[in-house]
Amino acid sequence: MTSEQLASYVTLALHPEESQREFAVVIHNRSRSRVDLTLRVPDPEEGLRFQFDWEKVLLESGGTAEAGLLVQAGPHMRKGSRHPFGVTALSDGEVVATASASFVVPGRTLSARLAITVMSALAVAAIMGIGVAMLCPTILRKVCPAVIPDNPLSGLLASPTASSTEFPTPRIAITSTPVHPFLTPTPSPLPTLTLPPPTMTSTETKVPTPNHESSVLTYRIHAETGESLLARTGLGEPITLVDNVDQVMVLDYTRADGGKVAARVVDEGEETLWIISTDGTPVRSGIYQGWQSVKDARWAPDGSWLVVEADIPGLTTYYIYDGLDGALLAQPPLFPRTQTPTLTNTPTLTQTMTITVTSTKTPMGTDILTLSATATEAIASPG
Repeated sequence: MTSEQLASYVTLALHPEESQREFAVVIHNRSRSRVDLTLRVPDPEEGLRFQFDWEKVLLESGGTAEAGLLVQAGPHMRKGSRHPFGVTALSDGEVVATASASFVVPGRTLSARLAITVMSALAVAAIMGIGVAMLCPTILRKVCPAVIPDNPLSGLLASPTASSTEFPTPRIAITSTPVHPFLTPTPSPLPTLTLPPPTMTSTETKVPTPNHESSVLTYRIHAETGESLLARTGLGEPITLVDNVDQVMVLDYTRADGGKVAARVVDEGEETLWIISTDGTPVRSGIYQGWQSVKDARWAPDGSWLVVEADIPGLTTYYIYDGLDGALLAQPPLFPRTQTPTLTNTPTLTQTMTITVTSTKTPMGTDILTLSATATEAIASPG
């Protein structure tokens, strides 16, 4: 298979579209043969460094692989700046798939800068409050309110040459209890305290984490230019599957090979079948076998084939297509929608009578007429 043919079967995607460090490179092979690919970043911007988990990828038919990509900025790049880049998949030195994303140089966000400003303001206010408390009310008596009590530290700061202040030494009163010389005091036994074993009550409630990776949501949008079919997988951005046609409807969906949709599309009076991947890549579009309408379609459990029910003039027929490339695999015999009438031949009985007249002369000269009749039966069958 040439590189041009392989380019229509190999897809490459970068997730997320914008990050400050790590990306995921997702490769999918929809061809019927195994491919050997090499990942590269063509023409990297000066100062950016790229490191793949692995650069060589060997994909079987219908296989999907994911490789991590680490991007780092140079020391002199401006924080918060965006730098677009692209990743290509090569087969025998030829490009078969590309994808792009943007690297954002890590830096302080607005919330971090705001938090630093607030903390600095609080620290300055605290220092000013401590200074005012030390100087009020003796030194700053004209500024401090009258309700602030006298502060000894403020008085010492106002008159540093004053004599030392003597503080009275507190006296400790010792009280002794007389002990009888012949009696030995018996210590009272301490009470035994028995505590019940602690009961641990768990307040943690486990909430199942929803899995959106294998789900897909499809919806149609009506506009002046026509009707479009869009899909949303997981929590990502909407992807256009069919754009600006007269009418479109999803017939069936399979999760195999990353997810595929079979859709009936009506455009310019012709009704066709489309097979599209949920990432927007068409497997095969505009399939038409001379039918009047497409009634239904069903995927195989593993997504390897698709059977389609369609109407042609006076008959209903079925078509089986390959799930990987949409090629026609088989067309079973036609099935009539109405029964053919059965003709029954009924024999008809016909009778034919023949009359014969015979003349006989008697001795007396008299003529005697004798009549005789013969009946003939005939059986005839129509047709």
